[in-house]
Amino acid sequence: MSHKFVHLLALVLFLMVTIIECGNMKRQVTGYSESDEQFDRLSFTSIDKNEDGNITLEEFKNYHHFNEIHEIEALQRGFKKADRDQNENMTFEEWQAWDGY
Repeated sequence: MSHKFVHLLALVLFLMVTIIECGNMKRQVTGYSESDEQFDRLSFTSIDKNEDGNITLEEFKNYHHFNEIHEIEALQRGFKKADRDQNENMTFEEWQAWDGY
């Protein structure tokens, strides 16, 4: 192996360890965990603008910023699919269970 390659490999390994350690420090300091449920909760609350614990179709549309009619129709179908009890509000549990459009 060439001398430059060894230095490059050492640098890459150093950067990888640094990134891992920064992630560990962030979790220790903030208590942040990258679990699926926390990610789902963050996604859900970013759409639920009135913070009532439900996502309405209007909030869903506003979040996605779709303008084309075919995009809006697909979004409405996806929302209807996620809203299992068909009450026109998506709960967090429905959000978690939803498998997408």
